Amino acid sequence: MLLQAFYSIRSERQVMERFEFDLLFRWFVGIGVDNAAWDHSVFSKNRDRLLEGAIAAKFMKAVLEQPRVKRLLNADHFSVDGMLIEA
Repeated sequence: MLLQAFYSIRSERQVMERFEFDLLFRWFVGIGVDNAAWDHSVFSKNRDRLLEGAIAAKFMKAVLEQPRVKRLLNADHFSVDGMLIEA
């Protein structure tokens, strides 16, 4: 899911297709060069299971408690006009 967000990939099917040829993606998740990539339906099922369980919340809490991450966080709120960014 991180790779999908970082690379602005629209669907899980496209992410799984990318695993077929992108060595960086394979390295990131620990798939060997000779191993087959996952099917997109298996990926979706596991993602749903992960989000339903408490493990995702524990993971995010652990990440947010890291000193290097805390320096990046701020309680201030701001909004950005998407039209301005596009222009």
